[in-house]
Amino acid sequence: MSKSLLLITEEFPYPPTKGTWVDVWGQIVFFNRQGWEIILACRKSSHRNKNYSSLPIDIKVHFSRKNFQDGVLVKTTK
Repeated sequence: MSKSLLLITEEFPYPPTKGTWVDVWGQIVFFNRQGWEIILACRKSSHRNKNYSSLPIDIKVHFSRKNFQDGVLVKTTK
């Protein structure tokens, strides 16, 4: 059975240029190296239409059209 990790963040943490993003991205890389499938859910990002195949690790990215407290996540990209 494969291990999956759902990580919910306010913003897409790549490239890791802010303090919080560095921490979150470090955790993503750590778990990815341990064999976990990473699923990242973000509420907002300037990267919404970016091609994620150029990221240094394999990651599934989802963006929400609403705030997370609304309880709705909508898949809009890989």
